[in-house]
Amino acid sequence: MKNFSKIIFLALTLVLFSCQSEATSQIQDSISSTAKNVSVTIENAQNFVQSGVENIQNTYETTKNSIQSGTEMINAGIESVRTNANQVENMMNNGTQSIKNIQNTLP
Repeated sequence: MKNFSKIIFLALTLVLFSCQSEATSQIQDSISSTAKNVSVTIENAQNFVQSGVENIQNTYETTKNSIQSGTEMINAGIESVRTNANQVENMMNNGTQSIKNIQNTLP
């Protein structure tokens, strides 16, 4: 009977170690899986942030270029108005001079 209880005790000990080993293995698998998921989540977050930064940079460059182009068009328009104003002024001066010349030829 004494040996039988030792055998039962040893069998229960083996079962306990087997269960503990299986539980440890499952915990390790779970930790490994969680670590992989966290790693993928971090990588996805980094990619998302990088994409956001690139989008902001592209938007900034596009906006800057649009403003620069608009400024150049405005400056060209101002220069065109100046040129037209000078031409009108010259035509008015020529017209005034022509009228004076005509007046000088009248009796």
